[in-house]
Amino acid sequence: MKKILVLFLLLVLFTGFNFAADTVYQKSVLALYKSSEGQTKAENEIFFYLSRPLTDMGLKIIYWDIDRGLPGESVT
Repeated sequence: MKKILVLFLLLVLFTGFNFAADTVYQKSVLALYKSSEGQTKAENEIFFYLSRPLTDMGLKIIYWDIDRGLPGESVT
């Protein structure tokens, strides 16, 4: 029983930390707004409620008008 427990703990230690170390997060958030509803880059719900908390967390906010279509990969 002790061998199984030790083996399980070693497995969790080595695989858990390895996966966490390989994860790379982008530091940008794509914020969508709709200009056909009178919203602009500086006047939308995301800007009003979330711009300060997201920038305080070190995230870059990229605003995109969804009426222009879906953004390409070059946006981020």
